[in-house]
Amino acid sequence: MLAAPLSPDWLRERRYALLVGVILSVLYLWLLAFRGYMEIGLQVYDDKGTYFKVYWAGADEAYSESRSKRVRLRGGTYNLNLFIGNMGSIDKLRIDPIEYEGEATIHHISLSQGGFQPISLQPLEMDALNPLSQIESLDLRDDGLHIVTSGRDGNLEWRFSPQGSGKFPWVHPFNVLLILASCLLLGRSTTLLVEKHNYVVAGLLVASVLAGVMATVSTIHTHPDERVHLAAVKYYSEHWLPPSLDSPEIAHSFSDYGKSRLSTYEMYYPMAGYFTRLLAPFKSSDLVNARAFSVLQIFGLLLMVCLRSRFRYFALPLILSPQVWYLYSYPNSDAFALTLSLIAAYQLAVPDSALNRFLSEVRPKRFLLGLILFGFLAGSLLLAKQNFWFVLLFFFLYVLWRIRQGYYPDIARVWIRIAMLACIAVVMYGARIGLDYAANGPDPKAKFEQYLEQTALEQYKPSTPLEDKHIFLYLKQRGNELDVVLQPLGWGSITFGTAFGAYGYTQYFGSDGYFTAVRWLATLLLLTIVLSALIRGPRETHTLILLAAFCATLLIGASIWSSWVENFQPQGRYLAPILPMLSIVYFHLRQYMPHRLVAALAISLFALGFYSFVFIGLVQIAKTSFYTAAG
Repeated sequence: MLAAPLSPDWLRERRYALLVGVILSVLYLWLLAFRGYMEIGLQVYDDKGTYFKVYWAGADEAYSESRSKRVRLRGGTYNLNLFIGNMGSIDKLRIDPIEYEGEATIHHISLSQGGFQPISLQPLEMDALNPLSQIESLDLRDDGLHIVTSGRDGNLEWRFSPQGSGKFPWVHPFNVLLILASCLLLGRSTTLLVEKHNYVVAGLLVASVLAGVMATVSTIHTHPDERVHLAAVKYYSEHWLPPSLDSPEIAHSFSDYGKSRLSTYEMYYPMAGYFTRLLAPFKSSDLVNARAFSVLQIFGLLLMVCLRSRFRYFALPLILSPQVWYLYSYPNSDAFALTLSLIAAYQLAVPDSALNRFLSEVRPKRFLLGLILFGFLAGSLLLAKQNFWFVLLFFFLYVLWRIRQGYYPDIARVWIRIAMLACIAVVMYGARIGLDYAANGPDPKAKFEQYLEQTALEQYKPSTPLEDKHIFLYLKQRGNELDVVLQPLGWGSITFGTAFGAYGYTQYFGSDGYFTAVRWLATLLLLTIVLSALIRGPRETHTLILLAAFCATLLIGASIWSSWVENFQPQGRYLAPILPMLSIVYFHLRQYMPHRLVAALAISLFALGFYSFVFIGLVQIAKTSFYTAAG
């Protein structure tokens, strides 16, 4: 009886649950068990944004960014809780209370870890903190150490000698056993979730509800560029055609950069504006109507995964990051382009989809309707945000790949019908340019630059000397090499953070521990998919992976280049076009995947995303009443 649970068959049936249990146990031991736990009471007096940072090192080691933690703060009193390195290898801490010239008070500090005696500094013991640099004055008071910094890098040092407690922390092996047992139980109970990718339906249902809640409770203009997105949508709720850029009624639509979304060719703004006309009888505000269009899109995708089981392969990337759900909670063109791209990916990849029947059948049913609908879809993607043009490139290469693999019996017929769809898309794009010329004359670019000069803040005006422009503009012209964008500015870390959970104007985001867990799980999921395909999949799937990697690399390169030569503004949403590429790759590789392992990793990422969206996004975002929000 005791040997039965360890039999080869028993282990084989539960191998993925055990693997996930081992991974979670290692993460637990690495991120929590063998880490010091630091509690610090801190008061910040200035209300501008800043970071609290702590570095740790051994007695003879230099401080390093790789051994540090930071927390974003504003004015107020905080009780910060941080996991730092193993206390057995730490003899000193460097504390950077604020990153500007100002004042702060440290009330208390304590360090603890299983197997070590706790260490603490109470208010009247704070003289153990010694100034290192950019500290103007220290004043020991009854409530703690009052600090005045003389620059943006003021810091203090605390030296100590950790002592072992002589007690073994039995709680850690017990927790490891609990994690393994929980994964085994969950493995037995998730058969229905794994079957037909039902977990995607459940995850997208929760994500849709959360997006609706965020749209309901968050106050106006608390999301990135929502003011200018809303202004463009509102214009098309009252007009059918594009405006003249010098029209007084769109003056409020210009951002601090001197740009208006009404000067773009994107299809989202007229579509969202026309949709809000349908809500006019409900007498709801412009804000509610515009957000409703975004929320409706994710619920539309949810309906598709319920009605079309194969669409779940394409919707799987949607549940992996809360940043995607956040896009669907407020007016923006990224969510609209992502929705269209996923629908197009499904239509291109599924063999018996309406699009593939249109392309391959001699006399497809409702030919004219298909021509109009799919031509409109292609034209809308052409009129999407320019980063989604990389999706169009991938779609084109993917069609070539399908033709080479023999998916279409009559290649000539396929090319003729693709040409017909391309003609409709080009006509749509040309018509949009023509409408712009009709509204703004033969040289709309000149008018745009004129209003850019008039409406932009001083640091963004074209006429402002380079040295007086914002410091993140035109880094290349300022003599910076490309590697400055990557380090020290940290394009990669910022892009990753804003791809997996940054809310508001990216000022609300999770802890370093959250992003570390996400990074490991996302890497494991990607490696699982790629290695499974390379080991078990045929050679043609390897080519498909290379095509997706090529287009994704071009997109990433374009984003880095833009941050270098124009405006350093790394945003994870700029890389959203990678998701429909991944969905097509996963659809073709599905039969070679270890679905239980993929499901376990995807559900783990979803659980972390749920935590981030609820306990970081919804908790910290500014809130208002849904029905009283002003448009």
